[in-house]
Amino acid sequence: MEMCYAGALSMPSSYAMLSTEEMTYVDGGYYMTHDDCNALRFAIGATVASNYGTIVTLISVYGTGGIAAALAGIPVVGWIAAAYGGVVIIRSAEQIASALVKEAVYQKGMDVSLGFSWFTPYIECSART
Repeated sequence: MEMCYAGALSMPSSYAMLSTEEMTYVDGGYYMTHDDCNALRFAIGATVASNYGTIVTLISVYGTGGIAAALAGIPVVGWIAAAYGGVVIIRSAEQIASALVKEAVYQKGMDVSLGFSWFTPYIECSART
């Protein structure tokens, strides 16, 4: 590829230098350390263990959530909205759970961001390896 400008590059007086690390993560998101992941695993385990009966009852009565159950009572539009909400909740829960398990093996933390798949937002998590 031929360069179209051969002179010295002049920068404006208010420019800021970026490190390689800063240029790598331009998409945003949140990083959870190994200790943060351990705290989240403990919180999820303690919540499930101490409220097991309540959680089972809520899931069996309301499915993926009370809002989805309420929307399911509305014909057609409510059914679609309830299914959409259920997909968002289930996809996010699966991402969080699988990343937490993988992070427990590698112990290097995990990245958390917002992902989209087929116009559906979800919490995207990936363990660092």
